Amino acid sequence: MPEIIVIANAKGGAGKTTTTIGLAAEAAHRGQRTLVIDADTQGNTTEHLIGVGDPLKPQGDGGRGLYRLLMDGDPLSAVAAKPNLDVVTAGPRTQSLADELARMFTTSVEAQIQGLSEVRKTLTAATEGYDLVVIDTPPSEQSGTLIDCFLAAGTQLLIPFKPSPEHAFAAYKLLARLVRLDEKLRVHAQPLGVVMFDLPSGAKRIAGGVEDMLKMVTDYVPLFETVITHRQGPAAAASRRHLTPRELVSIAPSSKDRLRALRTPAKERADAVYVTQDIAARFAQDFSDLYDEIQTRLAVAAA
Repeated sequence: MPEIIVIANAKGGAGKTTTTIGLAAEAAHRGQRTLVIDADTQGNTTEHLIGVGDPLKPQGDGGRGLYRLLMDGDPLSAVAAKPNLDVVTAGPRTQSLADELARMFTTSVEAQIQGLSEVRKTLTAATEGYDLVVIDTPPSEQSGTLIDCFLAAGTQLLIPFKPSPEHAFAAYKLLARLVRLDEKLRVHAQPLGVVMFDLPSGAKRIAGGVEDMLKMVTDYVPLFETVITHRQGPAAAASRRHLTPRELVSIAPSSKDRLRALRTPAKERADAVYVTQDIAARFAQDFSDLYDEIQTRLAVAAA
């Protein structure tokens, strides 16, 4: 059975997609056969890893594979995105899945418990050939049933967090959702930790009000020592080119080369990468450190 890590936060912009891609890509680089399930109706992970294609011929299957897996019991449909890294894509049918599950689960508590158990059973069986599964979930409470399904199916829950009151409150609401799920199911994802994003380089503390709200979460879920501090620039550069963090390092220019590129005519530097190699390398190192810390926590939990 693979480790199934659910990446979730009820607030958008918390770093879920970046965490999903960075963690999964690092696991694949370390030799683990890794699957990413894009369950976010926006499909940002799909777009980052394989692109979206044109409107008449999109990449992937627009979420049909995930829909058919969970609703019809069809075999898993995944796209080979990188070496050791496959992706179950998202799209319009992901929202259809969320709506259909919400309708099914409102009939009774018994139907909800049975449905959640079936999702776990189906997803576990479908992914047994992988070492690690990483699931990017939707941020909206409107897709709460879909989030519950993956919380029920996962083995671990990782919560990205940006240092703001809104993100702290959203993380707390997610834990409240997990508590409600615990009242219905004996087996579900266990909180693995909270990882902080976008704490400015050199900052020693977050604002007092945010720290107080974060404590409401970290009283129950430990905070990772690893902080993703170099997210926006390199994440955007990697996304535009459908690259993993380590792939970005391999093409990023040195500071000298970047300055040279800036002196060339605009039309000749249209495809230039403006994130320097040292920044890209720090970005990739953050996910390497996060991967190592996760492995340590999993080993302790298993002992």
